[in-house]
Amino acid sequence: MNRKTEKYIAFYAAAILFCVGVVCYAVLPEKRVDIPVRIMFQSTGGNVLFSHDVHADPEAYGLKCADCHPAWNSAETKRPGSCTGCHKIESPDGEILKRSDALHAQCMGCHEEGGHGPVEKCTDCHVL
Repeated sequence: MNRKTEKYIAFYAAAILFCVGVVCYAVLPEKRVDIPVRIMFQSTGGNVLFSHDVHADPEAYGLKCADCHPAWNSAETKRPGSCTGCHKIESPDGEILKRSDALHAQCMGCHEEGGHGPVEKCTDCHVL
């Protein structure tokens, strides 16, 4: 094989590999925001293991971030903060619900609206 043929083969091999790379990059799904799989809510009444990925999955419950994080502004931060960023363990002023009251209202209300409630026993959620 002469030098010119080797250059053509190398050039076409590089071009083909480049095209394959571009196609693979375009076909692969875009990376989702770092969504936690599960969140453990610690409580004196028993911890609650929340399946965050199932609730956020469009093919499962399909909740949007703002459904559970109402004060979150996606233009300001890429990721909503924790519940205690707004809802303190104790809320003496009464303006913002304390964390446990906010979680109970949010979770129980959503489950009732979705036909999975009312929650009758604390141990339905507080299992750990």
